[in-house]
Amino acid sequence: MQTLPSDTESVSESVPQITPQITIDLLVILEKDPYLYFLVDKKYPLPSNYEPDDLIPLRNAPNISYRVNRNDLSLRREAVEALEEMAAAALREAGLTLVVSSTYRSYAYQTTVYNRYVNQYGRAQADRFSARPGHSQHQLGTAADFGSITNAFAETPEGRWIYNNASRFGWSLSYPQGYEEITGYMWESWHYRYVGKELAKFIDDYFEGIQQYALEYIFRFLNQNKTS
Repeated sequence: MQTLPSDTESVSESVPQITPQITIDLLVILEKDPYLYFLVDKKYPLPSNYEPDDLIPLRNAPNISYRVNRNDLSLRREAVEALEEMAAAALREAGLTLVVSSTYRSYAYQTTVYNRYVNQYGRAQADRFSARPGHSQHQLGTAADFGSITNAFAETPEGRWIYNNASRFGWSLSYPQGYEEITGYMWESWHYRYVGKELAKFIDDYFEGIQQYALEYIFRFLNQNKTS
């Protein structure tokens, strides 16, 4: 379980109060893999040596419904299964083929990515769209970037379909438009995190689809119960 740092006031208060029903739904989520609801943001990092032990390479193949545009992509096993389920539905329901452009990144790889952006744009600007090492959801092995990795993706048929359907398959948009002050990052219409169907529904039902609020709520719930 994550440990609550001393700056507890940084955890958002813009969340529902604990009620019997939300507690019941939350307890179901807490029975799942804790890394599905692990809070990874600008304040709370993963250990630098964290690497999932069930990463599966993603490959283009006739029996796969999605496509990848690189040969070095991988996700955790459960996320791969959920990706295929979502991609198959997109193909079946709308005739769309989802393209995966970025997935798991190690701590070392994220260091390279972040430093490159700092060199290009300066640290203040880079921090708006690139996570510092240890603070990237990609290190979890459950985050995927789709399509062009630009916000033009939001206006494509694939972007609209994922936005409207991702939570059915356990995926959640991490950095929605207009929430930079909450998430710490600019709008990224292409970046989705697999959190599981139960948590994705929890995010929609109680937090109007805002993943950050839900993860902070769980973080606070766990630590309040730990200290009570």
